[in-house]
Amino acid sequence: MTSGVADVALVADITGCATLDQVSAFLGRFIAYPTDYARVAHVLWIAHTYRMDAWDSTPRLAFMSTEKGSGKTRALEVTYHLVSAGHHASNVSNAFILGAIADNPSTTILLDEIDTVYGPRAKGNEDLRSTINSGHRRGGEAGRGSWVDGTIKATRFSSYCPVALAGLGTLPETVADRAVVIRMKRRKPTDHVEPWRERLNADEARELAKKLETWVTKAQFDYPDNMPVTDRKADVWEALVMVADAAGGHWPTTARQAAVAMTSGDDSMSAGVRLLRDLREVFGDKREMFTADILEALRDLPESPWRDLTDRKLAKALGDYDVKSRQIRRGKRGYHACDLSDPWERHLPPHPQTSATSATSATPQVSPGENRSASDSSSAWISRGEQLAHSGRYPARDHAASF
Repeated sequence: MTSGVADVALVADITGCATLDQVSAFLGRFIAYPTDYARVAHVLWIAHTYRMDAWDSTPRLAFMSTEKGSGKTRALEVTYHLVSAGHHASNVSNAFILGAIADNPSTTILLDEIDTVYGPRAKGNEDLRSTINSGHRRGGEAGRGSWVDGTIKATRFSSYCPVALAGLGTLPETVADRAVVIRMKRRKPTDHVEPWRERLNADEARELAKKLETWVTKAQFDYPDNMPVTDRKADVWEALVMVADAAGGHWPTTARQAAVAMTSGDDSMSAGVRLLRDLREVFGDKREMFTADILEALRDLPESPWRDLTDRKLAKALGDYDVKSRQIRRGKRGYHACDLSDPWERHLPPHPQTSATSATSATPQVSPGENRSASDSSSAWISRGEQLAHSGRYPARDHAASF
C-alpha cells in the first residue's frame, strides 16, 4: 500500500463526531467544568485552531474565576497539548506575540494571569491589549513605524490567531464581547478529576491532537444559515458551530444548545442597557412617570443597583439614548414611555407578552403569526436556555451600576 493510499485510509477511519467525542472525554478527565456546555465550547474551540483560514473571526476563549484554585491554569495546561502550535505563557510582550505569529501563522496563544494585563492594576500593556483585541478577526494587524534614512518605514504584522486566556475577575467588555467566557469554580468534594501530570498524560494528548488535526485539515466547512444567536454573539460562535456542523452526529445540535445556554445568561450588559431594562420593568403599561416615582421604583427593585441614582444621573444616562425628560405637570418633570420605546426596541430583547390584556394596550400588537418566539419553533436544537432567553427573564441585578 502506498503512502498516499494509507493517508486516505487513515482519514476515512477518522470521523469528526467520534474525534470530538474523544477530545471531550479526555478533557473531562482532568478539568472540572462549571457546566457541560462549557466543555462543548472548549472542545470546539480547540478544533477550530487547526483551520484559521476557514473562519472570518476567531473567538477568544477565557477561563475566568473569582477565586484562585478554580482550575483555570489546569485548563490551559491541558489545552496546550491539544491545540495547533501552542505557546503557553503568563508574562509575554507584544513583540513576542507578533513574532510568534510571524514565525508560524498556525500559532495558538495561551495566556495565563491575564488579570495582570486587563486588571485594575495593569499598566504598560496597551500594545498587548490592542493586539489581542485586533487579532480576533481575519486580516487583523498591528502596525509599527521606524526611522530609516530619514524617513518613516511602516511595517505591518498580522495579529490574527486563536487566543485562550485565564485569570481572576472579569474581562473588559471589548474582550468579553469577542470571547466565549467559561466562569470556572472551585471543585465540590463530589467533583472528581484525575491529576494532570505532563510526563504521564502529555503524550496521550498529543496523539489525540494529531488525530484531531488530521480530521480538521481535511474537513469541509460551510457557513451556517441557522445560527441560534445573532449579532456579536453570532460572530463569536460561528466558527465553533461550523466545526460542529462538519463533525455531524449530535454535535450540530449540541453546539447550538451550548451557544444559547452560554449567551442567554450573559451578565456583561452595560449599565445603560441595564437601566433601560429596569425602566421597562417599572414602567409596565404606564404612558408616563414622574422622575421621583421612577427613582423610587428603581430603588425598590430586588437586588437593585440604583440606590445612588439621582435625577441628574438619570438624565445624563438617558441622554446617551436621546431621551430627555419632559414636563408632565406644572413644576413636575418626568419621562414618557413613547420616548423610551426606541432605545427599548434597539437594545433589549422583545418584551414578553404575559397577559391577554396587553393586546388592548396603547401599543399596537402584531398578530400571533407575525411574532412567534423561538420557543414555538420545531427545531430540535432549541433548548430550555433559548426559551428563557426569549421569555424576557434577564440576568440578575448582581452589580451596582454607575454612570
